Amino acid sequence: MSDTTVDEDVQAKLDALSDEAPTNRISGLVYWLILIYGGFGILVAMNQTFSWDAFGYVLIDNSYFYLLIGIFLPLSFLVFPARRKDEDHVPFYDWILFIVTLVAALYLSYHGSDMVEQGWDIVAPPTPTAMSALICFLSIEAVRRAGGTALAIIVSIFFTFPLWTDSAPGFLWGVGQTPLELVRSHAMGFESIIGVPMRVAGNLLIGFLIFGSALVVTGGGDFFMSFATALMGRSRGGPAKVAILSSGFFGSLSGSVISNVVTTGKLTIPTMKRVGYPSVYAGAVESSRRRAVR
Repeated sequence: MSDTTVDEDVQAKLDALSDEAPTNRISGLVYWLILIYGGFGILVAMNQTFSWDAFGYVLIDNSYFYLLIGIFLPLSFLVFPARRKDEDHVPFYDWILFIVTLVAALYLSYHGSDMVEQGWDIVAPPTPTAMSALICFLSIEAVRRAGGTALAIIVSIFFTFPLWTDSAPGFLWGVGQTPLELVRSHAMGFESIIGVPMRVAGNLLIGFLIFGSALVVTGGGDFFMSFATALMGRSRGGPAKVAILSSGFFGSLSGSVISNVVTTGKLTIPTMKRVGYPSVYAGAVESSRRRAVR
């Protein structure tokens, strides 16, 4: 068998994987829950980011971040299946996980001020400790479903590292923690679940996403695409160059990699596929140019 035939077979398999039809999990009640929760989450984030005071007050950081977690994390158990055979329906245990995650996150959000004032990340009553343990393990399960088993294993290793760090050699040594101290510090501290990525997403990224979406709706995205096409559309590999150039133009205004993902990406990937680029290659070009813009 020639190398050309092998390459064509591999490419056909890659295209089949990338063009799989969506599952039926996002339908019916799940579909409406995603719409309602997503809309409410955006409203909460906009109220916090722009200080609208729409709810009569602006939440403190811990309460706000855990409210976002309570809105979006439970949906991961409805969208992503635990097993491949559950891709076409939502089993009862996913609904249980949805409810448990929602209750635990809202409980911690309600007691956000107590975390700070009473130092719950160090010493806390049994109930918030139990809620912290639930949030920690449910977060890892959500990572496994959305990102894969390998990523969940890596996260679990770093999650449990403080349990044995006092026995670690050399530069790995540190102050050890008990299991209860571990879940409290991860859930109610400021350097784990409520860490820099969550703070950036909750305080900054939402504003850029809204700006990027508004720019596309008002025609800004089409302008950048047309301008980039006029410059690079006739050159060799034009669509890929258009993707990179349009992303650069748009990124100069949005300042956000994620804004580029949800705006120019939905225009440039179909453009590359229409002129013959494989789906996997088009996605790779998008990933590369996002890193370049960043």
